[in-house]
Formats: sequence, C-alpha cells, structure tokens
Amino acid sequence: ACLLGNDLARQAAGPLQERTEGWIALVRLAALSLHSASDPAAFLERLCRELDSSMNRYLLEEILLRQAPFVQEVLMRTAILDTFCTELCAATIGEDVPAENVQAALDWLESTHVFLVPLNEQQQWYHLHPLFKQLLEQCLQEHMSQEEIIALHRRASTWYAAQGLLKAAIEHTLAAGD
Repeated sequence: ACLLGNDLARQAAGPLQERTEGWIALVRLAALSLHSASDPAAFLERLCRELDSSMNRYLLEEILLRQAPFVQEVLMRTAILDTFCTELCAATIGEDVPAENVQAALDWLESTHVFLVPLNEQQQWYHLHPLFKQLLEQCLQEHMSQEEIIALHRRASTWYAAQGLLKAAIEHTLAAGD
C-alpha cells in the first residue's frame, strides 16, 4: 500500500493476489510496474491476461536459467502436466533424461522451494506455481518441435492409462492430436 498509494493499492490488491497466488516477489514486481505505468487501469487489465514482461524476465533470468541444465530440462518437459509425481515425470520425459535425474531435480526443487508445490503430505504429487508453469510452457514451445511436444503428451497419456486415470489419459491424447 505504501508503494502504490491507498486507492491504487486497493484496486490492485485483488488482481495481484489472484494472478500471483500471493508470491511476494511477483507482487512487488507487479506493484513496481503498476506504480510506473502510464495507465494503471490498462496495466491491471493486461496483468490479469498475461505475464508482465518484467515478471517473465525475472522468472526466466533469476529462477529458470539459474537451475542446473538437467533441472531446466525436467521442468520444461513436465510443463505439459498439471500435476505430477516422479514416475509420471520420468515416463513423460522418456529416456532422454535418466529417471534418477528426474528424482534429483524434484528433490532439489522441493528443498529449495522453487515453485514446486507438494499436493499431499507424502510429497509424492506436485504442481508448479501457475506463473512459473506458464513460463515453462512458453520455453517448451520455443525450444522443442511440435513433434517432440506431441511425443511428451503421448507418453503422459500412456502412463495415465496404465494407472487407470482415463480422464487425464484422454486429455493428453487429445493434446497430442490423436
């Protein structure tokens, strides 16, 4: 509130909280961008639709690119998954990345609290912070061919079907265009 002024802070609070899921660094970046925006209302509207370039740049440069290459690879290739466990990640990625690297990447991300959110107490299932997932999906589109992305969806679909999770299997089958 001090940074933006009371009226602007009240106007921005709801959309910023929703868009960033309360992640304080992104709230601060959004607040700084909002403070310097020539049209705060337009900025807030755009913020609700897409990542602000400063947030995107921060996530890319300060978070993703600072990870070990194998961690980056695991993150990018699992961006197609809404929720995941080690076995699903390994099956989706395929043999390009060894299963022990998948587990090591997830362990590292969990221990460093890098946008990996455990979904159960046993910490077997996770999801990524939505803004980070969105960035990873963009990176995936830029760095992999459509055929490679289709192969990821097919492998995910096969894993889900083998587990009897037919809804998720069908979603990935459709995403693969099958």
